[in-house]
Amino acid sequence: MALLRLGEMSLPDNVAIRDLRKCSRRSTVTWFDDGYGFDLPYHKADRFFEGNKIRIIRRGDFNPAPVFRRYIVSRDKISRLNPFLWVTAKNEIPTRTWFMKRLRRLEPDEQFAG
Repeated sequence: MALLRLGEMSLPDNVAIRDLRKCSRRSTVTWFDDGYGFDLPYHKADRFFEGNKIRIIRRGDFNPAPVFRRYIVSRDKISRLNPFLWVTAKNEIPTRTWFMKRLRRLEPDEQFAG
């Protein structure tokens, strides 16, 4: 199981501080017998600019791979030429506001944030 920060799946709302080099790429997705993985590019605390390899594996009866595979199939139908892993139905990299609007529909309590 893994938990990504909102900033690892979206662009900042402020266009001036967006850096596409920090966005995960679709080409880094790898499938394993027990799950899947993808690369997180570098971040400001990454002194060697190596990034991180994320690996999501099955735990007992909990297997997130089928859900992610459905996302990938859907994403590829909409965004086959888009190089980024996380994209919206409009073929755009989601922004923080995009996520927060959807979170507020599910959980209006503002103590929960990205």
